[in-house]
Amino acid sequence: MKAQLQKSQAGLKEAQYALDEIEKAIRAGVILFDPIFQGLALSLMAGEVASLFLSRMTVPVLYYLSERKKSLSVR
Repeated sequence: MKAQLQKSQAGLKEAQYALDEIEKAIRAGVILFDPIFQGLALSLMAGEVASLFLSRMTVPVLYYLSERKKSLSVR
């Protein structure tokens, strides 16, 4: 029961992180139409999207590959 609770809490934290990243990108979209701050808005939005992809896709894939390499070398 405790393991299930910890797993669901971890899932909630991941969902909250993703929602926070999306919220930051949307808030940066507000200044997207201001000609003075347009470059800043674009860089903020691109940075948030890049960090979201790196943290949610690239890191797990690299972890999987490293663990797979370890399990193949043990055999």
